Formats: sequence, structure tokens, C-alpha cells
Amino acid sequence: MSFGVSAKAAAMAAALCVGACASTSQPTTQASHAGQRQIPQLAVALNDRAITWASQGDYTRALAAYDEAIRIAPDYATAFNNRGSVHYSQGRYEQALADYDEAIRIDAHYAAAFNNRGTAFYFLKQYDRAITEFAQAIRLNPRYSVAFDNRANAYKAKGDTALAIADYTSAINLMPTFVVAIVERGNAYLEQGDAEKAMADYSEAIRIKPDYAATYNQRGNAYFAGKDYDRAIADYDQAIRLDPNDAVTFYNRGNAYKAKGDSDRAAADYSQFLQLQSQTTGGLRPDERDA
Repeated sequence: MSFGVSAKAAAMAAALCVGACASTSQPTTQASHAGQRQIPQLAVALNDRAITWASQGDYTRALAAYDEAIRIAPDYATAFNNRGSVHYSQGRYEQALADYDEAIRIDAHYAAAFNNRGTAFYFLKQYDRAITEFAQAIRLNPRYSVAFDNRANAYKAKGDTALAIADYTSAINLMPTFVVAIVERGNAYLEQGDAEKAMADYSEAIRIKPDYAATYNQRGNAYFAGKDYDRAIADYDQAIRLDPNDAVTFYNRGNAYKAKGDSDRAAADYSQFLQLQSQTTGGLRPDERDA
């Protein structure tokens, strides 16, 4: 079998897609959203600085800054949302939920917080609750493309591929260059056995973003499914050139070499897969756009 993009990798691309957005869900981080009441300038500055630190991977300092912003402004919904997204990015989903709950308690119309709470439920495998949260985010913001993408991921995780495709399509209609959603829809088509539509989506994603390695991997999987092993290998080669640390693509290329009877190259790719796999982890993305 061939593997696709990790759930977490795809989620963090969209922010689950919380406000931002990967092939799965992600949370959104924000500076300050429109519905936020007047907040002391120092708290806003701390929130903004925390966003920068989090984007640099300095989560300890980011959390400290969010804590201080919340101490200064206990009703700062954006800071709760963003602190939740830091907990989310560290796999502390229960703590993330507590912060998203508080953000929503303060502002019941905070679409990004509902989206982000959905991403946390998604990773806890509570897909029905995740779908409910994404639906509320969409009700509050009908043009929230990331929430449509995230809900599609939840439907797909439940096996509701048709509903997933409908939501991916809505996300793409709202944002025609939403490459992650295009690739994910292609994956869903491939699961349905519609290789032609899958190939069309992968090729469109490559046209929009020719340096996105995951798309070449996925199109390679479509060629592999059609037993076109040479084209599959060509796409896996390109994916590896763009991202030489993606273990999954080495595994997929190994499968293609094995299918062609080239056991030496297959073995080399499987060895590289095992080496890289031991060094990597996957996950979805939170939306931290609202501060």
C-alpha cells in the first residue's frame, strides 16, 4: 500500500485549519479579532510577542507571555485562543480545550475558537464533536475555508467520503488556491476509486504550487494505483528532491521499485524510510490568527 500526507502535517498547514491552515485539521492564531472588547495595550503587545515566539518554536516564552497577557486582561479571548493553540501544537489537547472553552465563554461569536476546539476534538478522535464545532465556526463565518477543510477531514476520518468531498469543494470554491484542500480532495477521490478526478486535483495543486512535495507523493500514489510504476517513481523522485526528509515518500517509492522487480532499490528505500521514520512525528494545525 502507499501512504499519503500525515494528518498532523496537513492540519498545521490550515490551522486544523484553525484560522490558518493540513491533510488534516489545524488551529488558528490571531492578533486581535474584531469582536474583542477593549484590551489594555500591554496585554495586546504581550499577545503579539507570544505569537512571534510561538512561530519560532519558543513555546516556553510564548506561554509565559500569554499567561501574563491573561493576568493583565482576564477577559482577553484572543489570548486564551492563542494559548490554547500552543498547547495544541504540543499535543496537550485537554489543556487546549480548556483555553478554547474560556475563549468561547468570553466571546460566543468567536469563529476561530470554535474551529480550534474542533481541531482538538479531532485529535482526540471525537469526530462527531469536532464536526459540531466546525459547523458552528462555519455558521459564524460562512466564508471560513479552513473550517470547511477541517470538517472535511473529520468526515473523512469517519469514512463519510462523499461529505468530505463536498466540504473540500466548498473550501476550494472559497479559496481556489487552497492547495492543501485540493490535495486532500484528490486523496478522497482516490479512496473512492476515481483516479481521473484525483489526478486532476493533484495536477492542479502542482500547477498552483510546484514546490509542494506532498502533491508529487500523492500523484505518485495515483500512478501506482494505476500500475504506472515509472511515472509513480518519477513523481516520488521529485517529492524527495523537494523534501528529502519525508520518510513516507521513500516507502512509497520502495513499493514502486518492488512492483517493478527492482529489489535492491526497494530495499534501499525501505531502509531510508525506517531511518527517517524513527526521527519524525506527525500532527494537525491550530488556528492562531485571532489575537
